[in-house]
Amino acid sequence: MRPAEVPPDEFGVFEPPVFEREVAANLSWSVDPPGMASFNVDDVPGTQNGARAVRFDAPGIYKLQGRSAYPLPVLSNTVTIKVE
Repeated sequence: MRPAEVPPDEFGVFEPPVFEREVAANLSWSVDPPGMASFNVDDVPGTQNGARAVRFDAPGIYKLQGRSAYPLPVLSNTVTIKVE
């Protein structure tokens, strides 16, 4: 189905772009275990302005999941990070 053929209030299936600045800016993150991560603490060298960054307060295994609220509430896959 072409984008112009999608009925109002419905989303058509399409291949999204790899990076969408407006979507990245609207993501929030859940971290397990909670309370052990700080987001957007500094600019990340070698990346575009506005790149997202996270700092973990202690070594451990952390699970992160992105959450988008607009236009629909959507959860990302879970990413596991080991900090030594």
